Amino acid sequence: MNIRSCKWSSIWMISVIILMAFYKNDAHAQMFSVKEDVERNNRPTINNLLFGISPMSFTYRGDLSQPTSLLEYDDIVLKAKLESPTLHVSLSYGSNLGANDNITAFNIGAVVTNRITLTRKTRQSIYLPFRVLTDWRTTRNNTMTMGDDEFQQSSVMVGTGLGLQHRFSDRVGLDLNANGNYGYSVRSFGADGGTSYMLEGKARLIINQVINSYGLSFGYDYVYQEYLMSNAMFDYGLQGHSILIGLRF
Repeated sequence: MNIRSCKWSSIWMISVIILMAFYKNDAHAQMFSVKEDVERNNRPTINNLLFGISPMSFTYRGDLSQPTSLLEYDDIVLKAKLESPTLHVSLSYGSNLGANDNITAFNIGAVVTNRITLTRKTRQSIYLPFRVLTDWRTTRNNTMTMGDDEFQQSSVMVGTGLGLQHRFSDRVGLDLNANGNYGYSVRSFGADGGTSYMLEGKARLIINQVINSYGLSFGYDYVYQEYLMSNAMFDYGLQGHSILIGLRF
């Protein structure tokens, strides 16, 4: 299976997961009434659709004494995230990156997550998240003609951390968490395997019922990830900060 077909197969599979996760069982026909409108407007919002920018650094960590095609950049990529209580899906894309504007970067990932509440008060709770992550990341130099020099990694990781939720009022809340993740990464879905670890931090300021049942979500994400591959020419480190804003529904 070639890389292009693998990429589109992964995107198709994640798209199916999104539709299943966000499908609402109450999609049957209903009689319109004032009572139903009130109930709909008071329904709690649980999902985020976020868009933003992410200043990101992609740096070679391997043996610089060995000949390699460097794909380094320190630039801004575009980011989109769709978040439900148990599933997060993210996309990032950037072009004309790097000192010579010749780098293109793409990433698609999905996280299945759950949590155990450790302490709970009236407006605050501390929880332990559990996560399984998978993503596909590619970075290429547009001047290259050989696909073997491109960075193409598919990763599967598990992780946990610590989280805090605080409600300032019935409409406004804050969700903070930090996670460490570790797992396996493989190039081109089958060659040059290795390990990858990731440190993440996330903050979400949530404002519910801004317009009827819809709210706003403001976010900040931090990520640090390293790839340690059997082929040192693909040992790279990634560090990024994301500023996000979107719809709560």
